[in-house]
Amino acid sequence: MKGSVVEAVGGRRFGQAWRLRLELVRFSHTLFAMPFALLAGWWASWQPWPDGARLPSAPALLAALPGGWLAARWLGIAVCLVAARTFAMAVNRLADAGFDAANPRTAGRHLPAGLLSPTEVLRLVWQSAFAVLLASWLF
Repeated sequence: MKGSVVEAVGGRRFGQAWRLRLELVRFSHTLFAMPFALLAGWWASWQPWPDGARLPSAPALLAALPGGWLAARWLGIAVCLVAARTFAMAVNRLADAGFDAANPRTAGRHLPAGLLSPTEVLRLVWQSAFAVLLASWLF
């Protein structure tokens, strides 16, 4: 539908725009890494901390969640993983756009092919950087 709310970015449907962003940062690889990050977080939670406490306390806002500090920890690990990896991959795609355009093997990637604009990717970089900082507050 022309002019509808679902046409969000550059004439693309909202879902298509986010699908392109998720492909840009290889979100499927992030999902693959998630169990390993959560397992490492679980293992680290049972190691003694330097001050002798079992775990540092979560913010009071998240202490009300079911499971209290545990829910805050797992949420923080998941959000930090997704946001930090998205940030790194998006910055890498921006930095390599010129090289990707010159290489026939990578010329079909999102930025060289024009599927996403550098402005859209830069916006994703800032959003993910903000999410990392916000999620880091959980720790």
